[in-house]
Amino acid sequence: MPITPDQNAAIKEIITTIINQTAPRGKRQLAAMFMDLVDRRGWPHYYEVIPEPRCLKQIQSGVEKGRYREATDVYTDLSLVFWNALYYNEDDSQIAADAKTLKNTLETEWRKRSVLPNTRSSPPPSSAQKVHGGVEAKQEPAPTPAASTSQSQSHSQFAYTKPIPIRPKSSAQKQPTPDVDVDVVSPDSDEEGEGPSAPGERDPRSEEIVKQLEKGLPRFPGFGEEGWMDEVAPDRLSDIVHTIKSYKDVIGNRVATCLESLPEDSSPALYLSDTAPISLKQIETRTRHKMYKNAKDFDKDMMRLFEKARRWHEPGTEAYGRALLLQRLYQALTGPNPIAPPYVSSTNFASLRAGPGNVKPVHAQESDLPSVTVNRTLTKDRVFVDEVHFKGWRLGVADWVHLSNPDDPSRPIIGQVFKCWLSDEFDKKGNPGITVSWYYRPEQTFHPANRQFWANEVFKTGT
Repeated sequence: MPITPDQNAAIKEIITTIINQTAPRGKRQLAAMFMDLVDRRGWPHYYEVIPEPRCLKQIQSGVEKGRYREATDVYTDLSLVFWNALYYNEDDSQIAADAKTLKNTLETEWRKRSVLPNTRSSPPPSSAQKVHGGVEAKQEPAPTPAASTSQSQSHSQFAYTKPIPIRPKSSAQKQPTPDVDVDVVSPDSDEEGEGPSAPGERDPRSEEIVKQLEKGLPRFPGFGEEGWMDEVAPDRLSDIVHTIKSYKDVIGNRVATCLESLPEDSSPALYLSDTAPISLKQIETRTRHKMYKNAKDFDKDMMRLFEKARRWHEPGTEAYGRALLLQRLYQALTGPNPIAPPYVSSTNFASLRAGPGNVKPVHAQESDLPSVTVNRTLTKDRVFVDEVHFKGWRLGVADWVHLSNPDDPSRPIIGQVFKCWLSDEFDKKGNPGITVSWYYRPEQTFHPANRQFWANEVFKTGT
């Protein structure tokens, strides 16, 4: 029977609900990968396997233009979007998990509306599940196809299969920072590790062991009592908050919206070190009325705010990058040698002048190829120690850290601590520092176009 006006309105509500659904942590749009059809030229195998490809934009447009004659036809197409994803992708992949979630949303929302007819919960007759009789779509795990157009959300468009070691683009050197010095160490020679190594298979048992080990890792115990900013006048705290709140990017946009958008309450789902309410407005009020007993308490609240921002915003997004940029600005303002206005930086306030994967930083001149890493551990004017303390963090050898990426704040550099030390230089005496070995993401390496990667895979570079 033809779609009635009430049914049409109900269907539009369901589609909107599906499109707007986000991940429990952060604001990642679950439907982003399902909005457009898979690129036929890039993924011809997908069209050989999937009999009836569907996408949400196509269905939404069809409903708007009245192309559907029956409500059940809309439901069939919507369900095909998710049945197709479930058939083509590995069961434990992120896209399959998102497809399951959205399929459940579709079924639940459809049942809620009495004006809509009853539907099946099993795959439609035209689905790959029915057409292929449950036969697997491929002999080997096929990569997750990316949509043919760019998405508003930040999604990895790499395919994930066997891990294969990759040589990095470049080696690197050193740069001091206003608060903590960071060295990146590289090998004296690049002979070791040359040549392709055989791709290693990961069997399910190994994957399960890794998952169990990760579950057993200790959680962040919270900020400690050492490494906080030196005591300053109460008015200075207000000035710092004002600087953070009013800082603008190169085109004049205020960056602090990424902090102002955070809810004051601290959801348990974010796994924060402290669940007490915290917000930029709250901190601003406390500094204005001089409610902080000392600079340390203020410093702790600001670090809690940045911790919440990193957990709330999805890694890789613009908001996530803005939060990290402001954290670096804040650290520069509260370090042993605070920076002075105007607060301008060609490296997004990072201590390194170039990030991994770049022979030179994107902001450098052709003739300017700054050194970023060293090929040996520097020892001059340094006292090596077992651990250092910075903003309540205790950093020791073999700990993992995020370093600010001067070329893209939203993609921090992954590093492992190699040495901890205190500066013995005259003007930096006692300042903490670390030497790290950093890791590359797939897009920061040179590799064949058909190379495939695991989700969140990184590569030790010796750098």
